[in-house]
Amino acid sequence: MIRLLIRLKLKILIFSLDFTILPEKVMNKEEKIKEEKDASLKFKIRRFFSRGFLGNNIVRFSLLALLFLNAANWIVLTVFFAGNSQSFFSILHYNVYFGVDLVGEWWQAYSVPSIATFLVLLNVFLAWRFYEGKERVASYALLMASLMLQISSAIATASIILINY
Repeated sequence: MIRLLIRLKLKILIFSLDFTILPEKVMNKEEKIKEEKDASLKFKIRRFFSRGFLGNNIVRFSLLALLFLNAANWIVLTVFFAGNSQSFFSILHYNVYFGVDLVGEWWQAYSVPSIATFLVLLNVFLAWRFYEGKERVASYALLMASLMLQISSAIATASIILINY
């Protein structure tokens, strides 16, 4: 019993001394608390990207491929049609049997990647919702459909550019 009281008094004494030491020690504790908060924010961000929807390798590959193809569509169209804005008409569709069957203004060529971007964003949102609902196969199917849509959009963009130049 006496040993327990002595230990308790020593712990109380050490605890009270801990707060009465120099202000530098207190500042160091405050800095440590701030660092822990910052570390926890970094941890939260890292955990967000490593778990769940974005933590899956299939999802990451699909999203990177979608981002690359989408950016390529927009950049290529901008490079080829930005200097050609003075042109009144652009050929938007060509058919082997009938030739040119759709002519429009230069800015209408941007409708292909615009529609593709909207549909990809919709599919990615639905894929995320399905993934969080434990329907991973449906999520993968939507992501692969988005990838096929972006590839089709890239082919359509390339054909518009080849027809006009």
